[in-house]
Amino acid sequence: KLNSAVVIAGGGPERQTLEDRARKAGVDATFLGRVSDELLYALYERAKLYVFPAIEDFGIMPIEAIALGTPVVVNELGGAAETVRATGGGVCTDFGSDMNAANLARMTVGLNMKMASDATEIYSRRRFVDEVRLWIKHPDRRESNPSSPPSSGHDPSYRSSAPQGRGPV
Repeated sequence: KLNSAVVIAGGGPERQTLEDRARKAGVDATFLGRVSDELLYALYERAKLYVFPAIEDFGIMPIEAIALGTPVVVNELGGAAETVRATGGGVCTDFGSDMNAANLARMTVGLNMKMASDATEIYSRRRFVDEVRLWIKHPDRRESNPSSPPSSGHDPSYRSSAPQGRGPV
């Protein structure tokens, strides 16, 4: 047991199943339902850990949590795993396996999030705009300068004109 509050924001068809599982496991979970963006960002900032088991093409919510300094646990399937590997802001797991959730959570909570938070810049709106402008301005460089982030993760040579500091991407 982690002795931490469990807060679940959002809704959907699995809510009742999650409530039943939490009750059966003796987990004191608070279900908030749909929340405003402002409350969601406040929850990210206060959380010790953000868990994202969904399989999505990208997964913006884990990137938002990492940008605000919160480590994440994501599904090893889908795009969220790729962004976590690129930023170093969490761990990927198979949510269908018999993992030791408490140990995984303890390991993730101990991550140094400063570099990971900074690395989310590769997914920022400002960088996207800068890259598209560059692509339009220099059509001759399109083949030699792909606009996608490097597969090794954060490009330390990239600096956008976006304001610095923590905040949602």
